[in-house]
Amino acid sequence: MNRPLLIGIILGTIATIPIVQTVASRLTGTEISDQAKLFIVQINGQEWMSKGKGTGTIIEQNGKNYQVLTNWHVVSESEKPNDYTVKTIDGNTHSVTDIQRLDGVDLAIIAFSSRNSYSVAKLGDSGNLTEGQKIHFAGYPAQQPRSYLFYPDQNINGFIPAASVEDGYEIIFTGAIVPGMSGSPLLNENGEIIGVYGRGGFGGPLYGIAINTAKQLIASGSLSTPSL
Repeated sequence: MNRPLLIGIILGTIATIPIVQTVASRLTGTEISDQAKLFIVQINGQEWMSKGKGTGTIIEQNGKNYQVLTNWHVVSESEKPNDYTVKTIDGNTHSVTDIQRLDGVDLAIIAFSSRNSYSVAKLGDSGNLTEGQKIHFAGYPAQQPRSYLFYPDQNINGFIPAASVEDGYEIIFTGAIVPGMSGSPLLNENGEIIGVYGRGGFGGPLYGIAINTAKQLIASGSLSTPSL
């Protein structure tokens, strides 16, 4: 709807400029996928590890230092950060320099350094999620060559009551999943991160941890460097 704004009188004539009320357009699935692959990374552990392959999301950059959000169980088999590597969109492999667990949930922040510039994800507000809402998720399966996969238009089926939540998993959603995609981000229609997948699948429902949980723990400093 256009509304005229009176801006002045010129030579006895009222001049107006229309104000156009615009609504932010939602991104297409292709646009979200193209953006997401720039900040989603592969995580690889040593060959002897049973869980050492997963997915992560770059959530912060400070100079040449990057922070990646993933599942704790992806990086829980060794107390040595350099037992893990991060592979970025440009094909470069980076040694992990630090691992910190977010207390009480199946999430971790891992760090790597690079002089290259990488995209950083925008964190959304998971407090606005509703049952039936369409979301997307993407990541890297464990099977070689670990090609990027994007799953558009998945449904949120519901939420686990707070009293029954285990390891932070409260979002229930549908979708296909393959091993290696633990730590994959859940994305809304604007391409913002609203959760992290890490449990379920193989014919049953999938479960995610709300991004607000991660933001609250990070903001409160509820992180620890575990000794295994």
